[in-house]
Amino acid sequence: MNTARTEIIARAVVRRDGDILLVKQRTKDWSFLPGGHVEPGERVEDALIREIA
Repeated sequence: MNTARTEIIARAVVRRDGDILLVKQRTKDWSFLPGGHVEPGERVEDALIREIA
């Protein structure tokens, strides 16, 4: 039986005064756009608001 799951991740481009917001974990060497996982039944917009807050 295949137990693979699909995970939906929402990311946002947040710009202010020509700059773009990036997230960097202290223990990692890379940066990424803010956002995160969308919970089952959650709207993408609501997930972004929750994750960016």
